[in-house]
Amino acid sequence: MTFPTIDLDPFLNGGDAEQNAVAEEIAEACKGLGFFFVVGHGVCEQLVARTRQMTEEFFARPDEEKKRILNNGVRGFWPNELSTLPAQAGRYEAYVAGVPIIPDDPWYHGEKARYFYAENLYP
Repeated sequence: MTFPTIDLDPFLNGGDAEQNAVAEEIAEACKGLGFFFVVGHGVCEQLVARTRQMTEEFFARPDEEKKRILNNGVRGFWPNELSTLPAQAGRYEAYVAGVPIIPDDPWYHGEKARYFYAENLYP
């Protein structure tokens, strides 16, 4: 199985035609396999490598330790037993985080923004 690789550079730096072409690539990847790799995003390789390292370290921890930051419905650790995937999908774990700084404005702390601007849970 091969995942499509989508270059975001034309979307970030191009005009309408380039942006539409990249959007179409993403739509096709999502409709097909449902996954894709992204390149040309502008995130430095050191940050990508550090994020991967921290992810591997987190998921290597014992379940009891990871469950200290059990999801609050929006952010945190999602253990295998909360997965809605079929059993044949195997073990599934996730750690969900969002923007780390929430603006000091009442709208960002209200019900409509709760999902997007909830406080992150850290180990």
